[in-house]
Amino acid sequence: MRTLLIFPFVLFLFLPLWGQTTDNLYDCNTGSFAMSERFTAAYEGNDISLAKDIFDEWLELCGPREVTNRAFLLLSLATNDLLDVDQLSAQYYYMFQYYSRVNDVTSASNYEYNRPFYGFIPINKDFDRFTASAFSELNFEGNPEYNYLARIYSNDPSVTFNDLQGPEFNGTTLKVLYEDKVAETVNLLEGTYSAYAALWIPNDDVNQLGPHPEIGFTVGAQKQRLSYNLLIAFRFLNAKEPYLARRDKTDPFVETKHFFGGTLGVDVGYDLLRTEKTTVLANLGIGFDGFDNFTDEDDQDASSVGSFLVYGKLEWRHNLKNGHYLSLFTRYHQVNYGGGERVMLSASPVSVGITFGRSYNLKKDLQLRQLQYQATK
Repeated sequence: MRTLLIFPFVLFLFLPLWGQTTDNLYDCNTGSFAMSERFTAAYEGNDISLAKDIFDEWLELCGPREVTNRAFLLLSLATNDLLDVDQLSAQYYYMFQYYSRVNDVTSASNYEYNRPFYGFIPINKDFDRFTASAFSELNFEGNPEYNYLARIYSNDPSVTFNDLQGPEFNGTTLKVLYEDKVAETVNLLEGTYSAYAALWIPNDDVNQLGPHPEIGFTVGAQKQRLSYNLLIAFRFLNAKEPYLARRDKTDPFVETKHFFGGTLGVDVGYDLLRTEKTTVLANLGIGFDGFDNFTDEDDQDASSVGSFLVYGKLEWRHNLKNGHYLSLFTRYHQVNYGGGERVMLSASPVSVGITFGRSYNLKKDLQLRQLQYQATK
């Protein structure tokens, strides 16, 4: 008897929780698709008031998502509702999500693994086809922003994000946001590397060493117009003529033709001129430059001479695809080998050569492709 009396009381306590659990079963996962079908039916039936009510339910159920935003934008454009700056800013970010959704060949396969991101609405199915058709019927020739959004969502193949650089968008929210994102992306720090072949041409006291082939490498970074580089270079082949040198400063000078040289330097560069196809830049650096003047022979140690180095470079680059470039350069060196301790050579040799290199940042490259950015000429 006591159990029978307690049961109604326990049932009374848990009835509210049972009802709440039942309501929560109808969440975005299970309800978004149904909402999209109801919204489509109302809009196609020209019942805009009902479509707005369904949109409000959908937004409350699923929150802001690309698919709910698309429904909001369609209603706003179809009823000539003005979008404020915040709403236009939201459109800017959502249109990239939409473009990726309908154009990325991996989206369909990714849908099953990331259904919440896609609003639980299958890709390129009924709702996507409906909105593309509905947006294609809208025309806002007097309003470039609204017309652009309608063309994006109608899957117009002639529309690109780069179109926002056009003069008709001057002063618009979409263009400001696009150019801000481009500027942020273009100015990302890039890694750089290059390899070059050159001819090292001596003058003054080192004329007797003769020209030498030079190969070298650089690695560094670039941000906007400034670049920072580490230079490593090697020169080989014997001297053209014998020159006077000694292994130790207490030894007498003797003639030798041995030569194997190199440079280790760091420099800072600045882009003097930049266009889509051409870059002209100047570099100024310091480092160490030297060469071997004797090998280890006859039980004697090898000997080298070195000098503090100041150098400047002027380079003309022809820009290729994907950050690659070919360039011609001339580099001026100021050196004083040994100060007379092992050789008596002071000069300002010049290197003239050709470079193949690349500047890259994977994040930057990906974002510029997503922005479909093309530099204006």
